[in-house]
Amino acid sequence: MLISPFDDRIKRPTQNTSYQRNIFISELANEIIIAHAKPGSKTEHLITEILKFGKTVFKFDSEYNKNLIDLCVGVIDF
Repeated sequence: MLISPFDDRIKRPTQNTSYQRNIFISELANEIIIAHAKPGSKTEHLITEILKFGKTVFKFDSEYNKNLIDLCVGVIDF
């Protein structure tokens, strides 16, 4: 079974359909882990949208994710 927010007419991803897909999957998830999000990036923006749903978002403990300190709920230490 494949879960998709799109019908068979969507053949190739665009920035818009990729964003819609990511929001859709985030709504289904209980917790989300973000490996990296560049400051000001679309991924960082996506995280702010996901948090509006009340989802728990974790980040990897890395100097590259310092911009996510105030956004993410928890840290995954590896």
